[in-house]
Amino acid sequence: MIDATGDNNTRHVVIFERWANPARTSYWAYEQRGGYGTDHRVLTYGLKPGSEFHAYRPRVLGGGGAPGTGGKYWVDTFADATGYREPNTNDPQGTLNKGTNYVYCRVWGAEVRQGNQFNHWWLRTDLDRTNPGKNGRGAYVSAYYLAKWGNDEAKDNTGQDIANC
Repeated sequence: MIDATGDNNTRHVVIFERWANPARTSYWAYEQRGGYGTDHRVLTYGLKPGSEFHAYRPRVLGGGGAPGTGGKYWVDTFADATGYREPNTNDPQGTLNKGTNYVYCRVWGAEVRQGNQFNHWWLRTDLDRTNPGKNGRGAYVSAYYLAKWGNDEAKDNTGQDIANC
């Protein structure tokens, strides 16, 4: 549940765990409150019409990946790949080394092409090497560099589609 209204002193997030009763009029949640730490308690935030709290469900919890991988998809790249701040070839951040790497998710972006090989998918990942002055975390690398797949495909090493960001 998210109350995104206001400033950093009034916005608030509550993590829903489960319903507290069959009527679904309250729920167990985790909440961190100033001066109290993290609480695990029954709440009713967001259940009444007009509430500032709204339910939010990430499309893929933890960025996807197979169970037990911590939200990462493992992929093989056939060459070193430049990582960019956005899913295009502007503002290079650093390099993802050739070999087995993890990615979090994919997004459709600018086409990368060499001859008959191309890909519009970009993979969100952490880079191995960064350019001076760049942080390199959360950069995008073109799925063109995936060793096992073809044009406009973005799958992990097992053949599972990588989740959209």
